[in-house]
Amino acid sequence: MNALLDTLGATVIGSMFMLTILNSLFNIQALSTNFQRQITLLDQTERVTNILDTYYLSAVGRSLSSNSSIISRAEEDRFTFRGELDGNIHLIDIQAGAIDTLRNAYPLAVFVDGTKNYGPFWVSTTNDDSYDGIRITYYDNTGNTLSYSDLQIQSNRNRIRSLKFELELVYETYRRDLRAMDNKHQITFWKYLTNLYL
Repeated sequence: MNALLDTLGATVIGSMFMLTILNSLFNIQALSTNFQRQITLLDQTERVTNILDTYYLSAVGRSLSSNSSIISRAEEDRFTFRGELDGNIHLIDIQAGAIDTLRNAYPLAVFVDGTKNYGPFWVSTTNDDSYDGIRITYYDNTGNTLSYSDLQIQSNRNRIRSLKFELELVYETYRRDLRAMDNKHQITFWKYLTNLYL
């Protein structure tokens, strides 16, 4: 009888030990996947900001003689302007679309003449600074902030000379049941609209 109890006890303890090892291996795999997704998100954030900065935002007002109607929309999550891309004048619209409830994120995309040209990239719905995952702040030539309500008027949009672009891109975690936060990466860059100074 003692041998049977010893065998049964060893089996139970061995099973618990094996379950602990398997659970640890699974958690290591989940952490590894989340880490890999974080690296992918960092790379994606770098590519998105680089293209926004050097390709799209560098085109603001390029090859246009007057800045009277170069910027047609300047909102917290949307910037619409005219400029030259690839040798032609286009209407370029950088905007965060409607929230995707499945992802709980906003799609950030760039439209050229009404056609999606770049994106979507997913920006978070909230962050620690109490704004959604995109915020564009506009400044005049003296560095004063232009309010969003003032920017409803074209003459005030004509005063924009630089902007601060704040982004927080998001990527889902591997295991939602762990109640882990999504992988997020926040980046801020400034853009001086040099074509408007010329």
